[in-house]
Amino acid sequence: MGHRLRLLFGMVWLLGLTGWTVSADPYAAVLGVTPAGVAVERAHTEAWLPLAAGSSGPLGSGDRLRTDGEGRALLTYWEGARTLILPDSTFALDDLDVSAGRGVRLAASLTGVAVHAIPSTPGLALDLALEGVTVTQAEGLFATWADAGQPLGVTVAEGRITLAGDRGPVELAAGQGLYADSEVVDFDPPWNLARMQGIREGCPGLVDTDTDVPLRVRIGPGMGYVVMGVFGESQAVPIMGVNESGGWYRIQFLSGYGWMLRLAIQTNCQNLPVLPDAAEAPRFVLGASQDEEALLRPFFGTPRANPWFYRPELAG
Repeated sequence: MGHRLRLLFGMVWLLGLTGWTVSADPYAAVLGVTPAGVAVERAHTEAWLPLAAGSSGPLGSGDRLRTDGEGRALLTYWEGARTLILPDSTFALDDLDVSAGRGVRLAASLTGVAVHAIPSTPGLALDLALEGVTVTQAEGLFATWADAGQPLGVTVAEGRITLAGDRGPVELAAGQGLYADSEVVDFDPPWNLARMQGIREGCPGLVDTDTDVPLRVRIGPGMGYVVMGVFGESQAVPIMGVNESGGWYRIQFLSGYGWMLRLAIQTNCQNLPVLPDAAEAPRFVLGASQDEEALLRPFFGTPRANPWFYRPELAG
């Protein structure tokens, strides 16, 4: 019966109906789609069904979902327990059981980026598999970065979590992050992977107050690239690399990376990674709701402070 119901819900979604919410099911999470760009693959099928913006419905055990460069989805497992899945991510719900009297079991795997809110839940059995580690206990608000080919990142804004991996269990409290499977980092908000990478791998630099060059951060190594923002005088910058011509430094900026003229930064850095001349492709969210912003702010800052991440809804 459950399989037939999920198939019916998938057919309704495929027809593009929006604004429709299903009742709570102890064996299914409620999936809410914000902008378009989300698709689901039902258990025991091989077809990805595109979902309409604003739609909602169930995501059951064995189902998968994926988001494109603009898609975003909010999963609600039980009261107060949510996962906000950001663009360019894939999530698989392996098992969910929130039946009364039997505790709670949540098993899932994730590639990409997501923010998780897990309240204190007696009897919770958690198994959230990332790239190389598994979250086995959680209480609070945390974010996970698990892009293939990139360093793993897990950061905690509230509460604490436990991770299991090849190096044994690791406990993280609020204000801490796990970087690249092995390093526990204490740092100030916003708690995102780029800032951790800047702390662990960046070479220190200082904006040069004596230069006449505008202290602008651009999306790529060249004057023709879009300006992402500016640095203040004498502000410290983590340098991540240099372009092939040697005229631009790649720096950690906001919740990602940008480029500044080499002449605008004072540093003693040597043997920096040489990087190709290419624009950054940062993640961003379109038209975040107030509820989504509450989940995102500890990790990405406010819309005013980080307009490169928070974007208004695109017209059309």
